[in-house]
Amino acid sequence: MSTFFVIQHRIKAGCEKEQAAFQQEHADPEFNKAEFKRFDGAGFHSHQAMVGTGQIFCVWEAKEGKTPSDMQAHIDSEMPFLTNVVYTVEASVHGLTPKNFFGDDGTDHCLADFPVLGEQGCDTKSNFYMVEHICYAGKVDDWVKMTESFESKTKENEEKIAQMMESMKESGFHAHSSLPVSRTTGHVFCLWEVQDGQTAAELQKFHDGNMGNGGEQLMTNILHPIDISFSKGIVPGFTSESGSYSAEDGKAQRRMAHGA
Repeated sequence: MSTFFVIQHRIKAGCEKEQAAFQQEHADPEFNKAEFKRFDGAGFHSHQAMVGTGQIFCVWEAKEGKTPSDMQAHIDSEMPFLTNVVYTVEASVHGLTPKNFFGDDGTDHCLADFPVLGEQGCDTKSNFYMVEHICYAGKVDDWVKMTESFESKTKENEEKIAQMMESMKESGFHAHSSLPVSRTTGHVFCLWEVQDGQTAAELQKFHDGNMGNGGEQLMTNILHPIDISFSKGIVPGFTSESGSYSAEDGKAQRRMAHGA
């Protein structure tokens, strides 16, 4: 079984030129594809690259047998101009990860093939946020119990979850991932899309209210805004009015990246 990671990158002081040179080199699509193919061959697959303010959040998958130390060594050798904090996604807690690349049931796809959000045929008007959740002291067990309620164990439960997700979407919120990185502290990274017309304050209120479930607040919820002009690796849940990013394009890439 492969392992997923969330990597939080920040530019090292004095390394701005190195980062700019890296970005310019990787602006060449063919070079970029070759690089991702090389990473795959080494046992590391890049799924998402979400560029925030002063930091970047990336989702990676490592082939079975690779350790967190291997992931750290790989990313540090490829991007030495960045401080790279590697978080291992906890497989023991229910979450929502991209479709796996490695393994017999893996789906072949490449980050370089995805359009940049907001550009190149993907002119979504949505806003995106990497939401960082950290449980309050003594609330981790309640959080784990809540995540278990999102597992599709029965047909009835599956239908209930589908209705909940649809209700969220009608409210203007769409969840792309849920990546728990510590069962001990209840630390989670989730990527959320907010429909055009909704605000960050509304998303904050939504999370502080336990995603509309009410009850006592379990977590501190930190919203990290994502710049869509540099980010890629997901298919928008809300289509733009212009329709340049067609529903068929979206369906094809969803199957490729998420198997759905």
